[in-house]
Amino acid sequence: MRIAMISPEITPFAKTGGLADVAGTLSLALERRGHELCLIMPAYLCALQGGFKLEETAIKLTVPLSDRPAEGSVLRTTIGKNISVYFVRDHGHGYFDRDALYGTSHGDYPDNAERYVFFSRAALEVLRQQPVDIIHCHDWHSGLSIVFLKTQGDRYPELISAKTVFTVHNLGFQGIFGEPAWSLLNLDKSYFTPQYLEFYGNINFLKGGLVFADKITTVSPSYAQEIMAMEQGFGLEGVLRERARDVLGILNGVDYHQWSPETDPFIAKQYGENNLTGKRICKKSLQRSLGLPGKSDALLGMICRLTSQRTDGAESPNGSFGHRRIALRAVFHERRQAISREIRGAHRVRRSLGASDRSGRRYFFDAVALRTLRS
Repeated sequence: MRIAMISPEITPFAKTGGLADVAGTLSLALERRGHELCLIMPAYLCALQGGFKLEETAIKLTVPLSDRPAEGSVLRTTIGKNISVYFVRDHGHGYFDRDALYGTSHGDYPDNAERYVFFSRAALEVLRQQPVDIIHCHDWHSGLSIVFLKTQGDRYPELISAKTVFTVHNLGFQGIFGEPAWSLLNLDKSYFTPQYLEFYGNINFLKGGLVFADKITTVSPSYAQEIMAMEQGFGLEGVLRERARDVLGILNGVDYHQWSPETDPFIAKQYGENNLTGKRICKKSLQRSLGLPGKSDALLGMICRLTSQRTDGAESPNGSFGHRRIALRAVFHERRQAISREIRGAHRVRRSLGASDRSGRRYFFDAVALRTLRS
């Protein structure tokens, strides 16, 4: 089967989170099962300057963007045995020739709508050169590829028989833009309705992918259920419930060739299931690097975006760790550096909150961390 993945980030070329890992390593796993794969992503500056062997292709791009044509070109490299990775590059606007992928510490890039309309159109133009059976799009940045294919099939006759899959990695990020951006899409205004892309007066790129994809997948069976409820639906729970028969939750896997403590060269001491001595050494090394006391109590680490999705209930002594004594907690976050600094130093002001379970065990939490998570 011929499968194309359209993703805003792919490891090892560009990564801000788990999306990149899925797009890169899932492709390798599918190739090992005998499928033909190609990947398409933006030609970010980090990919161009990352030491990868990228070659120019003969593919020249011209896509409609509002009332003007936007031009670009395509670079190529390979991963695995024979997976082509295509990098979309625009000419004249520098959409992807920037230090960061989506924005700066001051916020998202103001032209993100324009950037990813161009990318979604360009990805389809690349696939016209080598039609596939399945087009698998990831998150809001590529959701419009499915919308354009389904609503303007006459532009892409080579792809009209392809089936589409849309994967939601985090429903909290939807690609919402004001109505003035509608002209960028070159779609009939009849699609700017609640039935399609309109979302409380705005345009919702992710909603477009949800509405038009043949199948929808999420990162786990439980998350597939959670996003159909108001608490985690972020306003799209109704759309997802309407598509419930086509929504599948597939648990993310782990690439053990890359993520294995038995072979990891970056940890203090390698270890495996038959000998856990190295794990204790790694824990002590982590405590030293964070300036934490080298105690034997349980150490809970969390590396993620520090949002309500990730931290709800984390401060509750009756949560999933309610039967254990937790003395230390280290929380990292790549974007809110001030919060990270507070939490790293919180052990110095740690105080008991006085919580205990029925067995009389005491719970100790970082007061600063709790105050941060509750805010």
